[in-house]
Amino acid sequence: MKKQQNEEWVKLATFGNLIEAEIAKTKLLSDGIPAYITKDDEGGMTPQLQFSTGVRLYVAKSSLKAARESLGLKDTSG
Repeated sequence: MKKQQNEEWVKLATFGNLIEAEIAKTKLLSDGIPAYITKDDEGGMTPQLQFSTGVRLYVAKSSLKAARESLGLKDTSG
């Protein structure tokens, strides 16, 4: 997924592993919501780091509400 320029991206959720994050990302993309994943696992060399640092799912700020609804997440912003 190519990120849109001039768009602010925000973290939607952190997952315990890449598979969970990919499932959520696929759901968002199927609903037309742009999303991308970041993880720190040393380029795939130490995937066990995903358990301690998590796999982060980002969406465009303008799509945050729709993304939460799509995945059934509660708004925890306050």
